[in-house]
Amino acid sequence: MSKLCIKFTFLLCFTPILASSTNFEWFNTKSKEYERININTRVWERKNYKGVWLKIEKLTFSNINLRDMPKSCMSRKFNFSGKYLFSVPGTSQVYILDKKSKSFTRIDETFYRGYNFNALQFIRNDTIFSLGGNGFWLTNNILTFFDFQTKEWSLVGNEHVKPLFGITSENAGLMKNKNEIISIVNTEEHLSNSSKLFELYLFNLNTRRWLKKGNINHSVFENLGLDSYNFILLDDLLLFNDPLQGYFADPQKNEIFKYTGTKKNFFNSNSKIYCENGWAYSVTQKNSKQFESTITDSLKLEDIKKNAVSIGKLYNSVQTGNSELFIYSIIGLIAVIILLKPLWRFYNSDIRLNKLFTQKYQKKLPKGGRLFIMHFKENGLENYLTTDELSNLLNINKKAYDTQRQYRSHFICTMNDFFLENAEIKSAILRISLEDDKRFIKYGLKQEAIEFALKNNLI
Repeated sequence: MSKLCIKFTFLLCFTPILASSTNFEWFNTKSKEYERININTRVWERKNYKGVWLKIEKLTFSNINLRDMPKSCMSRKFNFSGKYLFSVPGTSQVYILDKKSKSFTRIDETFYRGYNFNALQFIRNDTIFSLGGNGFWLTNNILTFFDFQTKEWSLVGNEHVKPLFGITSENAGLMKNKNEIISIVNTEEHLSNSSKLFELYLFNLNTRRWLKKGNINHSVFENLGLDSYNFILLDDLLLFNDPLQGYFADPQKNEIFKYTGTKKNFFNSNSKIYCENGWAYSVTQKNSKQFESTITDSLKLEDIKKNAVSIGKLYNSVQTGNSELFIYSIIGLIAVIILLKPLWRFYNSDIRLNKLFTQKYQKKLPKGGRLFIMHFKENGLENYLTTDELSNLLNINKKAYDTQRQYRSHFICTMNDFFLENAEIKSAILRISLEDDKRFIKYGLKQEAIEFALKNNLI
């Protein structure tokens, strides 16, 4: 009986590990084969044309607890500084596969969040970003980035969050210039199909502003036999894939095209499309009684464009009314008149123009900054704030837990930016993991930050 109990206990303890099905799998466009990290055997593998997984390298796992991985989730792979970087949407987990050292390492210090499943994730300027996603019964358009110093995801400061709609990886993509994200959204889900309108937006990552390009009638997709407005971005081409039939759109030309080239089976309902360096790859899996086979084909994006016919417009452009243009012109004229006088004075007094737009320091701390600094001035630098205490100080303790996290992250970023810009103090706010539970953080403040605040009468 005791042996049976031991076996049962062993099964309960290790079933989550053995059953883990988090998928670290990707298509290698160079070898034209699927590769994966086998979590259970800790082996980097490659699938041959018969569907058999073969060993490439034995890997060393570092800082990885298999129980932290969700039982079913598809990771995203990125090329990063000669390594492979993986993100697991919905968990905030980030991993790196170092091909030289043959190691697979978890590099984040976050824990399960659940708000960014199916988010659009991408690499830009050696930084991994995550936009939107769904969770907690909502789809959002929150933009975050992974901070390699704090090993956490932080909110990107954004005052221009409107319009309020959700973004997922199925209906958005990063353009070739890596400065804009294009997305098709549905802001009127309650309408019937006959009157439903989709909207085409561009999100500028430099200004962090949304620009509406136009409206798309539901009938555009319906007439093409498409079940949704989901697409895959091939550089700057929107390839509609529900189902995959060879229809794609060029948003710059505002046209929809149909591929009519010789490779008729390149776009089919069973294939997956990948894009890299101006090439598109079509991968189709076929199963037979003996084995599973993989059929791979490739096409230059230029050849796809050349062998396509236009079948109509994608969207109806948004026109700015004459009255609006008149109002904007008047506002602009008034602003110019207001600015002329001080600009002229600076010019005649031989003072550099850029002093008009710069100050030695800002006169006002970010919201909540004064109370934060006063805490350490009155109680001492050794009295760190816990996460809950910081939420109480910022008066956000009654908000949803994940909303509190976003507020705290934004507050810390703005405070650090303030001291870096005005006092050249890096990482003025300290983040220290609790000794008994590394998942939780306590917050402190550098001595020079308090001294700067006192010297400049900021508190």
